[in-house]
Amino acid sequence: MKNWLLSLILLPALAGTAFAHDPPPEYPWAPDVVIMDWYGYSVWPMGTTFEKRVVSGYHAHWFQNQVPTIVPKIDYRIDTQQIKTFVNEPKVVEEKQKYLTYQPVPRLVEREITTYVLLPLVLADLSGHPMVTCTVEVRTHKVQYTVFDYRPVEKVATVKVTKMVPTPKTIEYRQAVPVVTYNQTMKTEWQYLNVPYQRVVDVPVIYHIPQMFWP
Repeated sequence: MKNWLLSLILLPALAGTAFAHDPPPEYPWAPDVVIMDWYGYSVWPMGTTFEKRVVSGYHAHWFQNQVPTIVPKIDYRIDTQQIKTFVNEPKVVEEKQKYLTYQPVPRLVEREITTYVLLPLVLADLSGHPMVTCTVEVRTHKVQYTVFDYRPVEKVATVKVTKMVPTPKTIEYRQAVPVVTYNQTMKTEWQYLNVPYQRVVDVPVIYHIPQMFWP
């Protein structure tokens, strides 16, 4: 019987709305009207009061300030130097060159050759009448003819050729040398400073929670 009466009183209390005090401006997250026992909401319990308290803290104060800085400046200086060197220049010169050639030399050669000569021959046929025919006679005799032998001959000729001759010269060498100078200038930077402060705020104080149900 006591448990049933407790449930009957507790359900309307949880389903209803509860009005809290007006929240101070320092606590904008405190709602004017809150739903009791709703997950994710902050609820001032019954019996909560607010007192004036002094709170100390720091806040960032941003300001612009002129800060000295060094800016490098790069210039270039041209250095000139006289350097002695050798330069290859074309030059036409005469020189003697040897080359090999072949000269024909005639030579008389003699050798034996074989020839065949047809000679007339008178014979009698079967009826006894004469007839003229030919017979082959082999003859050997000597012949002479000229052949050429090629003999190597070394000759010398004067020709003109172009050669690269190193010639001493003085050239001008230029070099760019970097020169760095540092100039001091002022630039504007954003800086901040932690400034202390004190403020009087309303702080919630819970003294006691009144008993809602009787035993």
